[in-house]
Amino acid sequence: MTSTSTARRVLKQLYEIDANLTRLYGELDDNYLVVTGSGEKRILKIMHAGCDPQRVDLQCAAMAHLSDKATELILPQVIPTTAGQAYTEFDVGGDKRLVWSLKYCPGTLLADVTPHTDGLMRSFGRRMALLDLGLESFTHPAMRQLHKWELTRAGKARPFAQYVDGDAASRIDAVLRHFEDTTLEKLKALPHSVIHNDANEGNVLVGVDEGGDAFVNGLIDFGDMSYQPTVCEVAIALAYGVTGEDDPLAACAGFLEAYNEVRRLHDDEIAVLYDLILTRLAVTVAITAERRQADPDDQLGNQDTRPSVCAISRLAEISPSEAENAFRQACANSASRTVKQY
Repeated sequence: MTSTSTARRVLKQLYEIDANLTRLYGELDDNYLVVTGSGEKRILKIMHAGCDPQRVDLQCAAMAHLSDKATELILPQVIPTTAGQAYTEFDVGGDKRLVWSLKYCPGTLLADVTPHTDGLMRSFGRRMALLDLGLESFTHPAMRQLHKWELTRAGKARPFAQYVDGDAASRIDAVLRHFEDTTLEKLKALPHSVIHNDANEGNVLVGVDEGGDAFVNGLIDFGDMSYQPTVCEVAIALAYGVTGEDDPLAACAGFLEAYNEVRRLHDDEIAVLYDLILTRLAVTVAITAERRQADPDDQLGNQDTRPSVCAISRLAEISPSEAENAFRQACANSASRTVKQY
């Protein structure tokens, strides 16, 4: 882990900025909030040793691609070094590390906003659809990441169910087994694209409109981007959208109606959505349990997964056919409307 004093030295040498740094959480990098004397904010990212440069290049290229595609969203923007590089390799404490910086994206995190009103969920759906449309034309040599958070690789997390506490372990195992046996094969024929892949409540930004209503207006952290069935983007967002909700189907309805107004969901995409939402929730619980087992002090491993387990239980009370019918109805409600363009 890079010390704050070392990170400050790196910032000064590469960006000619002297500022106060505050450490932020990062799974694959050392992140810092940078605040200059004038109040300017940015993010400094020092990747862990051994990081493939293409992984960073993928993110930089995607954010540049989206800059004129998804103009309704607040998205991170790369700040070049004084040498004009989007990212660079630099000696950090004796290790060669990739270093880059992003403009700070202001806003409240979705995790800090309650309740999740229908209007908030509709804005969430619209923005995710705009993002997905923007990424449909994006390609990159490193877009096939093959990492643990890809839903198509959810079966890899099934052995971790043994580390989940109590009765939830068997439920997590059952969800992931069903995915392997039934859902995975169905995904192969669905539309694929590069997706953000991690629209969790800690990565979604919320603003307030002139009437005082909360709405989703941005997205941060493109570190888990990958080439996947595009519907996985919807499922991941909804997995977090239904968490903590007493009526999961109602929470999904506004999101799906707004999403479908912008990017039409295929019948076969809607058919697997219920399974994919459950799968993402199960993967989150399983991977978190494995991280906690491997390192009791790991920050991700110590996240409270009880809300996710509760969401799985609530969804399990709904039959797959009931959920699919509700999803189809939500999409049908927007089918006759004009598809919104950029």
